[in-house]
Amino acid sequence: MYTQKFRRIVALCAILAAAAGCSGDRASAITGPPPAENDLLFFGGSGLISCPNYEPQSALLTVDPLLGGSLSIPGVSVNVPAGAVLETTVFVVSVPFTRYAEVRIYPVGLSSFLFQTDIEVTIDYGRCWRPALDAQPLEAWHVSTLFRTKLEEMPSVDDKVARRVTFRTNHLSSYALAE
Repeated sequence: MYTQKFRRIVALCAILAAAAGCSGDRASAITGPPPAENDLLFFGGSGLISCPNYEPQSALLTVDPLLGGSLSIPGVSVNVPAGAVLETTVFVVSVPFTRYAEVRIYPVGLSSFLFQTDIEVTIDYGRCWRPALDAQPLEAWHVSTLFRTKLEEMPSVDDKVARRVTFRTNHLSSYALAE
């Protein structure tokens, strides 16, 4: 009797999960009011700015050792100078479906990557809705993709007029803006 009841509950949960995942409107996955100013995650406040992105973007960036390479997609631009790579390398630049001003950059076919010289990354926060963002400088952070926790502060320049933060790095990862 308990086994049959358990199977029905599991089946009902599976049906509900499948129905929720079949919605063609990805923006509907985030419901309710905008995240609070001090948005709490699994392990306390992240400090990352709330900046929902309902239209993920992704592109490939091919970088030549002699020429470098650059790429701009909505929400981010990446500039890799000549000499930053030892051989032609392809990178994925992605602005994910997320509730933060975040970018992910990673090499195709490699588990990790260090540049020979720093690259420049610019994250646009023009789509972010809070007026309080203009009150204090924003910073770019290397973040954990799993928990969205801050791992390393990146030296950043916040251009309040253009509403974008530019930083330099020699490694690839996920980066997000924080207050």
